[in-house]
Amino acid sequence: MCRKKQIIRLRSCVVFFAMIFTFCINVHAAIPEANDIEVAVADPNGAVIELIATDDGLPVPPGELSYIITSLPEHGWLFDPGDELEIIESEIPYTLQNDANSVVYEPCPYYFDGTDLFTYKVNDGGSDPNGGDSNIADVNVVMNMQTETIYGDGTTARLVPFFTQKYKVRSQAIYRASDLNNKAMTISSLALNIHNLPGIEIQNWKIRMKHTTDPNFPSLQPHFDNQDLTVVYSGSVVIDDPSKIVDGWYDFPFQRNFVYDGVSNLLIDFSFDNTSVHITYGQVYNFTTDEYQLISYWSNTGDPLLWENAYNPTDKILFNLKLNAFEGDRLYADFNYNCSVGMEDLLTMIDTWLAQSGDANFNSDCDIIVNSRVDLADYAILASEWLDSMGPDISVYSIADFDESGTVDTEDLMEMIGVWLTQDGDGNYNDMYDISIIDDDKIDLADYAVFASEWTGSI
Repeated sequence: MCRKKQIIRLRSCVVFFAMIFTFCINVHAAIPEANDIEVAVADPNGAVIELIATDDGLPVPPGELSYIITSLPEHGWLFDPGDELEIIESEIPYTLQNDANSVVYEPCPYYFDGTDLFTYKVNDGGSDPNGGDSNIADVNVVMNMQTETIYGDGTTARLVPFFTQKYKVRSQAIYRASDLNNKAMTISSLALNIHNLPGIEIQNWKIRMKHTTDPNFPSLQPHFDNQDLTVVYSGSVVIDDPSKIVDGWYDFPFQRNFVYDGVSNLLIDFSFDNTSVHITYGQVYNFTTDEYQLISYWSNTGDPLLWENAYNPTDKILFNLKLNAFEGDRLYADFNYNCSVGMEDLLTMIDTWLAQSGDANFNSDCDIIVNSRVDLADYAILASEWLDSMGPDISVYSIADFDESGTVDTEDLMEMIGVWLTQDGDGNYNDMYDISIIDDDKIDLADYAVFASEWTGSI
């Protein structure tokens, strides 16, 4: 019996140690997990974005992870806080320095209302299946960089600018720099404070702007200012739907932003040219001023854009106004909002070439001068901005600066020589050097012509 008990005890020990051994060999590092992130950016100077991942702390104690950027944003730039340098495409995948888990995101300054995306993964130092690379996670960046400012809170209303009992109506208002808080801004939309809804569609509705030194209009025989007005909004609008009025305001998103200097006075011209009238007319709220800063005229004949004479002003008022604006200027032919003007933008314009408002293929983004059609006037602006880029310091840099050194020089020339006369499919072909407007998937004299025009170095 003693021998039998001893054998049983021995077998128990063997089973116990076998369980411990099995447990030990099954404890291994798990693959880490990178988390999808959504972050709001309201500052045009950018934001620090923390990347988040989970890991079991193995195999590299105490759970050190390397964070790796796997793709870059389309509408902004990323910087490594470790050296404060921009992360560029040729460095992808890029491992953040010093085991950092955050990046600095700086948006394209005029991409003020949209989303951007970049991706990342982490690595825990192991090898699959015992750790290693994680999944690739998305960082969704939501832009909200506009400032919204209301000027005037009056509670009285007048006939203009939506006096639809007449076919044609025009008004001009002068907002002094002091009325606008002497604030320089790029205005992206304008809203009016609606009192009564007009009963019909407002056709050929135009908003135009200019800087002026005039502080007000004369009380007798005032004239419209018809010189150098910039069209910022053009089209027909239906504002008799209460659902389109937000907190009493109807917003007109500009087709062309207006860069206001914060020093001059701002003249705003409102007009419409209807084919019918309606007994129910619209009214907007206005506030009281010290001088005559608003003039108007209405008629059933003529072109309101060319009118010169206005009625004598009877009231010292201005429309309540809400402006959405952002800081800085923009490239107007950058239709995909990547802070550069290139082939994608040209192809976008080609798709809507010679289209007019109302055509199925009309793209108002390409109607840069806002005349309700896409034509040579718009192409002239695209050509003037061709290959321009706004870098993260809001400076213009060259597409031929392949090494991003700040100059187009011998080093860039040697890079182009390395791919000279190659085409798509060749082993050493690189699309980065196909920089001509033709974009023909080969590196030749057309690309060199662009390179030569950007040359800033010396030989």
